[in-house]
Amino acid sequence: MSQLFSPTALVVPFEQLRMTDVESVGGKNASLGEMISQLPEGVRVPTGFATTAHAFREFLAFEGLAVVPTGFATTAHAFREFLAF
Repeated sequence: MSQLFSPTALVVPFEQLRMTDVESVGGKNASLGEMISQLPEGVRVPTGFATTAHAFREFLAFEGLAVVPTGFATTAHAFREFLAF
């Protein structure tokens, strides 16, 4: 992860993203950030932002969705593996 934003950030402007941020914001968002950072002066593109994986995990915890019901062993295991990313 780049040092351009906090690990607990919920959203990050594209201008602060680099390819090293794939784990935090996904490949497409990291690519957009890298591209925007490399644009020549004078080239203008609309700005945007990425929601982080941390924000997604916080949402799941807030809504009580991070706890998987028992009785769904295969699904629960897959879901826990997904949350561990």
